[in-house]
Amino acid sequence: MEYNGGDPENNIIELPNGEILSISISDFFGIGIEKINDLKANFKVFKERIPKGYIPIARTEGGNLVCLDGDNGHLFLWDHENECQNDYIENKNLLPIANHFEDFLKMIKSDSGEELEGYEVEEVWVDPDFLAEMKKWFIEVKGAIVQ
Repeated sequence: MEYNGGDPENNIIELPNGEILSISISDFFGIGIEKINDLKANFKVFKERIPKGYIPIARTEGGNLVCLDGDNGHLFLWDHENECQNDYIENKNLLPIANHFEDFLKMIKSDSGEELEGYEVEEVWVDPDFLAEMKKWFIEVKGAIVQ
């Protein structure tokens, strides 16, 4: 409430569940701010996609959400990659983060790189059509620069 949302300078959170090792918070939602980061606007967008009673309060790099359980104040990561594809919304894509908001804030660490030692990119996938388009664009730009 003190900052009404925003982009945290320190943004890495190691998760206790082991399924996902860590997340990076890109934005905290606020009230009455630009629509993309407005708490009410995000609730309207996601209320049919997240389980009932949960409130999205932050976005992570990659588009997942940090959600607050309105009943008990626990915080969860809502993994959009495992979003239910039918009419019945399950809690299978909610991963526990913290029992209280204060605990959640204490978990946030710097992304200076020191805490990330030992992490390695295991796999990267690039859409072949996108890659072909980028190669074509690069050749056109390179040709324009040489001329």
